Amino acid sequence: MSRSIFTPYTIVLKERRAKIALFLVLILTPIIFLQLSSAVTATETTTWDFSEAPVSLTSTASTSDDTLEDFSVGNNKSNYFAMTSFLQDGGIEISKGYAYTKTTNPGLPDDYGYITHSFIENGLVYISTRNAGVYVFDTKSTSDPSDDTFVARYHTGSSPALSDNFVYNAFKEGDLLYMSVWCGGGGGGLHVVDTKGTTNPSDDTLLVKYSNTSSPSISTGCTSHAFKEGNLVYISTSNGFNVINSQGTLSPADDTLVIRYDTGSTPSLANSRVTQAFRDGNYLYLNSYGGVEVIDTKGTLSPADDTYVTRYYTGSTPSLPTNRIDFSFLDGNLLYVASDGLTVINTQGTFDNPADDTLVTRYDKGSTPPLLENYVNHVFLDDDYLYVSGIGVSVINTQGTISPTDDTLVAQYGVSSNPSLVSNSVYHSFLEDDWLYVSTSNGLSVISPSVYNSDGTYLGSPRLIASTPTTSLSVTASTTDDHSIMLSYRTGTTNAVWQDELNTIDSYTADPYGYGSAYNWQTATATNGVLRLSGEPLGSPEYSYFGIDTSFADNYFQSGSVVTMRYRVLNRSTDLMDIGLATDEFEFYVSKQATTDEWQTITFDAQQPFSMILVDAYTYSNSGTELDATTLEIDYIQISTPDIMGEWSSWTTCVSYTSCTLNALGSNPWLQYRVELETDDTSTSPKVSKVVYNGPYQSSFTYTSETRTFDTKRRFTTFVPSVTIPADTSVAYEYSIDGGVTFVPFSPETFEELALEGTSFTWRATLGTTNDTKTPTLTQVSLSHVEAPGNTTSTRVRETTKRIDELRTITSPTAEAVLKEQYPEYFENPDAPLAREKAMVVLLGEIVRLMKELALLRQEEEQR
Repeated sequence: MSRSIFTPYTIVLKERRAKIALFLVLILTPIIFLQLSSAVTATETTTWDFSEAPVSLTSTASTSDDTLEDFSVGNNKSNYFAMTSFLQDGGIEISKGYAYTKTTNPGLPDDYGYITHSFIENGLVYISTRNAGVYVFDTKSTSDPSDDTFVARYHTGSSPALSDNFVYNAFKEGDLLYMSVWCGGGGGGLHVVDTKGTTNPSDDTLLVKYSNTSSPSISTGCTSHAFKEGNLVYISTSNGFNVINSQGTLSPADDTLVIRYDTGSTPSLANSRVTQAFRDGNYLYLNSYGGVEVIDTKGTLSPADDTYVTRYYTGSTPSLPTNRIDFSFLDGNLLYVASDGLTVINTQGTFDNPADDTLVTRYDKGSTPPLLENYVNHVFLDDDYLYVSGIGVSVINTQGTISPTDDTLVAQYGVSSNPSLVSNSVYHSFLEDDWLYVSTSNGLSVISPSVYNSDGTYLGSPRLIASTPTTSLSVTASTTDDHSIMLSYRTGTTNAVWQDELNTIDSYTADPYGYGSAYNWQTATATNGVLRLSGEPLGSPEYSYFGIDTSFADNYFQSGSVVTMRYRVLNRSTDLMDIGLATDEFEFYVSKQATTDEWQTITFDAQQPFSMILVDAYTYSNSGTELDATTLEIDYIQISTPDIMGEWSSWTTCVSYTSCTLNALGSNPWLQYRVELETDDTSTSPKVSKVVYNGPYQSSFTYTSETRTFDTKRRFTTFVPSVTIPADTSVAYEYSIDGGVTFVPFSPETFEELALEGTSFTWRATLGTTNDTKTPTLTQVSLSHVEAPGNTTSTRVRETTKRIDELRTITSPTAEAVLKEQYPEYFENPDAPLAREKAMVVLLGEIVRLMKELALLRQEEEQR
């Protein structure tokens, strides 16, 4: 009788079979693990990145114009109808505006001096100048200056003629043109011209010239401002304020003098020098060198009932920072006074009672929001926007409130803004159809805050390449499909540019024209390329002057030469201070308000030949100590001569702006580049961020990389360089896997075939050229690598050893001893070269033995 299959021994057999099956799993797992690890490894990449500083051959003259100061030394106003502007982080772009100057067509004459005032009526722009009278251009009522035409010029030689060419301002009423002429050699006066309502000046007639010799006469011919209300003409002069009754007729025969306000009138003024005035209801506001003086006219023509209301000045409450006032205006209850900064006073609407007046705010360089400088010439409001002109133009959003706490700065326009002005010295500004017209010392700027010109031209600063050889130029720019850039260059002879670096005081002349030592600085030194002047002039503590002698013959530098000076004022006087630059005996002169401790440049186009440059410094009052602690520093003075002197070659256009080989250098030692920008979409502009001068490249250069090390042994598979290799240039590579001790040449294309292995990698590249205007450029190297096979075996074999240790717990000590005896290298040295193969043999052998044991167990079980 056979036993039941549910006997205890049957259970024992099943347990033995389960153990053997588990044993097989433990053995198969490391085998599979070993097989897979030998076929699959992760590829890693090590990168050397040179995108910010590419590896290339070294140039002997690799310098760039890539800062605001570097670019501003050049000329963004070479074409005033196609201007460029500076970017605040360095670079240039097309400007949002243009300018009328002596080089535009239509334009102003060489001797116009500066623009004092401008206005537009019926598409005609009227430009008052210091030396050339009044110019009239027809804008055709378009924003494109190329269709503008010259209409008329009123000056001493025109018909009708002005008594002097210095015109402070002008305005029109109907067909009548009023021009305030200063008292030059012809006596000045307020000129009234009947234009007959036509743009043709041939039918113009002079109706009257109000002066100290006319009938009725005014206090002097030195007229600085005028306006008209009803029949009354109000005239500001250097010697009082005059009111003329025109009787409402064109004929001056029935004109009468209503009153003349001065220091001797009733009511009297504190100062007779009246610069500008306006009327608000019955009140006259007179701006003078004595402050702002307010007179109540009682609304009558008779001056007998006039009363003096108040005077705003340095001693009033609220006070002004200075007594010299050039402009003020009233908006509602707020009085805006342009002086040293802009003072805003709340009159509370009680114009006849100044006792309740309060100071609202004072805008200056240190206020919130700030002005560019404290010097202010003119101010106006447009809706809630305040336009402050003096040093540049600052635009402030007042938010329509009296409180200044919510004021915000909208924009500031100057020579280094976009839109760009032709000068920071601004005398007057106004808005017309969203275009801002700005009267400056270098021309009339017309700007639009949102629309770029279609093109712009920039001239780099002339560069002496004789001492620093230059063979190519390259421009870095940001463009779109709507943009284009053209690069060109020209060369000049020795005298194309004269520059005094002021390393010595040899050119410094304290009193070149014998005006007297009263105007001399006490100390003049030159160190580290900076001329330093200190110690106030003993005879004239508020004014100094000196000369820079170029050593050239009289009148060597021709009209149109550009004079530039870089200077800084240390410990500036608290009073307003100007720095002036002039040619021989102040024949042509331009000035700029000095800031404190900041480098500035002042420049002008000479209007006549010269050889001497004059520099002066002065303040606006005579307290006696204005320059006592001040130091004037000058970095350089430079003269660039115009094309008419024949010292520049014609322009050579580059094939590409990104890399331009200078094939037409010749032997001339001076180089200048020109960048022309264009856009088809006036809402955008190309932007040039860098211009690089490249000298001849060296013929060879070897770059050695840093050594990269790895935790485990690696097999290096690919070496991929990102490299540009122009014609006539080459790059050769070498590798080292011993930390840079030994280098072996190789080719990136066949690198993988080398089957290199190691724990570190170093490479080096030798760059070469046979053309000194070209260089190869390396921007990146990528090295791919995987774990070396030896690393994989060692790691996996240790795993297998662990599995064998687990097997020991379920196998007999005799079997373990047999394995160790049969395969000692596996058990004693798992990192041996054949360890992986032996491990697999051992495990496969165990599988065979276990499979036999399983078969026997199955047979025994079936027999029962």
